Amino acid sequence: MLVGFEGMYRDATVFVNGAYAGQRPFGCSRFHINADRFLRFGQDNGIRVEARSHRDSRWYTGAGVYRDS
Repeated sequence: MLVGFEGMYRDATVFVNGAYAGQRPFGCSRFHINADRFLRFGQDNGIRVEARSHRDSRWYTGAGVYRDS
């Protein structure tokens, strides 16, 4: 199962059922994670996504997941 993100700012880290599943170190870029090996079939599954902000931008200091409006 692929979990896709249209954009994340910044340094996105994805966890599936508490296990590190992958990351994208840059900002505002599309990426996906293959979650197959972390899934528990027949059970509830959880996905946690962390985005970190840094103090290196004078234009945008926030962080988060972007989507179409």
